[in-house]
Amino acid sequence: MSDIKPNENNFIPSIYYYCDRWCERCDYTGQCRLFSVELNRKEKWPEGNNDITKELHKSFAETIKMIEEYSEKFGIDISPRKEIEEVEKKGPLAAQVSFITAKYFQESSAYLRKLKAEIKSSGKENAELAEIIPQNKGMNELLEILECYEIIQWYHTMLPVKLNRAVSSSETIPDSEAEEVEFSKRDRDGSAYVAYRSSIKSMAALGRIHSWTNTLKEETLNLIIDTGRIKNLIEKEFPGALTFFWPPEEKE
Repeated sequence: MSDIKPNENNFIPSIYYYCDRWCERCDYTGQCRLFSVELNRKEKWPEGNNDITKELHKSFAETIKMIEEYSEKFGIDISPRKEIEEVEKKGPLAAQVSFITAKYFQESSAYLRKLKAEIKSSGKENAELAEIIPQNKGMNELLEILECYEIIQWYHTMLPVKLNRAVSSSETIPDSEAEEVEFSKRDRDGSAYVAYRSSIKSMAALGRIHSWTNTLKEETLNLIIDTGRIKNLIEKEFPGALTFFWPPEEKE
């Protein structure tokens, strides 16, 4: 996180539009108006705000609704795991991207619960070893795996939200009004850019876990394949995401 304190004169216009909202790991918090607003909110409501909780529940409900709509539209049963190749044969590519990402969200949510249990079990074993071998290397490895867990956990929600927004912006690009066209294109590419980076970071974290886990190798590999497929689809459907620049230019 940036050491620069939020200040009106430091703010970069619209910097928060296409970030991953992981403020704790951002170098630009001192130049972000939204981060400043969030700090003020926490000062006013240190115990939290029910309105924010409601918004989170609304966001998750919309994602689940999207999964159900696409499964009905494409005639797909999503209760068991299905080969995504079957999905890719049907419907507009943009809709497929959104569906596949939402499916990844559903499957990675279940995966994270299992991974958390394995990490907890491994932590207990390493703690016992540390009593015998004080400089047990397993503890350092476990900290690395915990880092990977956090990355997957954070971005598994980001992917469906940002891809859905990119699809929506792509489908609503107006025929006239140059300014509106430019905004819609930037919103499409910027949203896809966040999803693209999310898929790459998730894939890297999953790859590390695959080399570590004893019980979730197959499920981890399936998710690696899914994130790779998402990445490839973004490259094909939203090429502007690959050249999108973030953050915007700083104020002089």
